[in-house]
Parts: sequence; structure tokens; C-alpha cells
Amino acid sequence: MEKTSYSFQDCYAVLENGSLRIGNAVVERSWRMEGEIPAVCSLKNKKTGKEWLDCGKDADWLCARKEKDGFFHEDFLSGKPRSLRMEAGSDDDCGIGREHLKAAVVLEYADCQLRWIHRIYPQTAILRSCLQVVWKDGLGTKEQEEQCALTEENPGEKREMLTAAGTQFYALEPQGDYQDAFPLAPLHCKWKSVSFVDRTDDYDNLVHTDHGIFNRRESRYINGNLLFAEDPLDKEGLIFIKEGPTPLAYQGKVKADFYVKGNSVFPVGWGFDRTECSRVGILTAYGSSVVFWDGERGNASLALQDYHRALHSLSQQKDAFVMSNTWGGSVLRWKAQ
Repeated sequence: MEKTSYSFQDCYAVLENGSLRIGNAVVERSWRMEGEIPAVCSLKNKKTGKEWLDCGKDADWLCARKEKDGFFHEDFLSGKPRSLRMEAGSDDDCGIGREHLKAAVVLEYADCQLRWIHRIYPQTAILRSCLQVVWKDGLGTKEQEEQCALTEENPGEKREMLTAAGTQFYALEPQGDYQDAFPLAPLHCKWKSVSFVDRTDDYDNLVHTDHGIFNRRESRYINGNLLFAEDPLDKEGLIFIKEGPTPLAYQGKVKADFYVKGNSVFPVGWGFDRTECSRVGILTAYGSSVVFWDGERGNASLALQDYHRALHSLSQQKDAFVMSNTWGGSVLRWKAQ
């Protein structure tokens, strides 16, 4: 494989020798690229030297997947890609976000073109990715759409088992898709999930949390855009972010945001299937991000604020104002000085 590399300030994306590396001065993530689907390899905090992934363990991996694929969708990914290339350059998300390196790995499959997009910000411990499918002409036949409907799965379906400690969930593995994968190396990590609710005409309790520890014998689905993981031995942690709607607005077959099996974390649900993609031609899945933090638990909130500032750089001319809807009366608008 011919080496392809791009850089912006301290950010870089390198495709060479059957591997892909995305990172900057403080973090790096890598995948193996020889198989049908890129396989997870490493997730490293370069500031502390901590490696977060153990890709040699099989016990916590999905039974239906022989390789540690970085993502999967049964409707689109079959066979080895016919070609592979990378395109990259600086980007600011149409002036909304902080300037960063955007790298798109383009994989040409028989039925579709997959654009695997990564964003990395200078001197910031944030890695973002999303998947975009470009459907090829002549493949959205009625027979294929009917077959897709017949094979629809419910990834949220689960079996409950009562124990002395309460209700444990042994969830069926996701069969149709997942959008990212993290086989965590540290044992006995703690986790905390945060789920949001919109539709404030109907709901007043808008934030819900849950917590626990990663356990080799447990698997569960988690509804929540944020999943915090903390290694209590060295006080380092990760924030997994599902860049999608609240559970009240899931699209397609999505039933949850994360699936956890033992020490492995899978953001699940692309948000669309073969039928929808063949109808419109191009669709982009929900995003998946990972944010690093260390030290006191309050630093996790600070890292999350860094994430928000990277996605949306404040512009006082258009962003700093308060609006009050008085249900038919006047609208009060105040601009920050």
C-alpha cells in the first residue's frame, strides 16, 4: 500500500503498510486495513503513555464477528473493498467549528462507496468519526428492499434475570450494525451514562444517569449520548459520545446508543438501512467520538466542554444571545457584549 499522509499543525493522518493512524501531539488511534473492514488496533493517550485497547482478547468480542472490525453494517459491507484511498485537508465545518484536520478514507465496495470520515483537532484530546454511504445505481431493487425488511432485527430486545442484587440485563448482541468499537484493556473500569430527553411540552425530567462497573459476565444496551469510563487505578478516563438524537427521536432500526459486552463498548445504530439509502443515494450515519480525560472527575466535565468548543466556536455576533418564547407574546432577545 502506497503511503499517503496529511497534516495540519500537530494533527496527522497516515495510511501506509496496511495501517491507518490518526492523531496529534496528545492522542493517537490506529486500525489495520488489510481485511474486509478496518480492524481496531490502538487508542493511546500520548501525554500519559496509556494504551486503552486490548485487541488480543476474544472473550468480550461479538460472537457474530470473526475479526475486530472497527464498524459494521450488514446491508452495505460485504467482501473485500476493491480500492482504498484517503483524502484530507483542513476544515472548520463551514465556519461553525474550530479549524482541524478532516480525513476521509474512501472504500469502494461492490454495492456502495463508503466514506469513513475522521476529525482531529490541534492539541486537543478529541477524536471524531462518522460513516457516509454513497449508494451505487441499479442496486435498490424491490426484491432487495423486501429482503431487508424481512431480516429486520430489534437490537434492544433483551432477557432479564432477577438476582439478589437487582435486575441484570443479558442483552442479545447487535446483529445488524454498529458504528465504532472499543475493546478496553483496563479491568474493573467504572462507567456512567447520561441520557437526555427533549419534547419539553411533555417531559420535565430532562437528564437521566446510570452507573456501574464493566463486568466480564454482563452485557447490556445503554440509552444515552454520553458514556463515561474511568480507570480507578490511574485516574484516567474516556468519554464515548454518540452524536445523535435523544431516545425519543431514534431513526431507522436504532434502539439504543451503546452496547456493552464485558469490557468492550460499541456505539450502535447507523440510523438508516439499505432501503433508505437506495432511495436517496447518499446518507451519513450518526457520529461517534471519544474524548480523553485524566485526574479529578471534574476534569471529565472540562474535557466535555473542550469537545463542545471544538464543534462550535463562539461568535458573539451570532451566538451569544438569550431568547424567551412567551407563547404568542413578544420575543426577548439579548446579545452579549
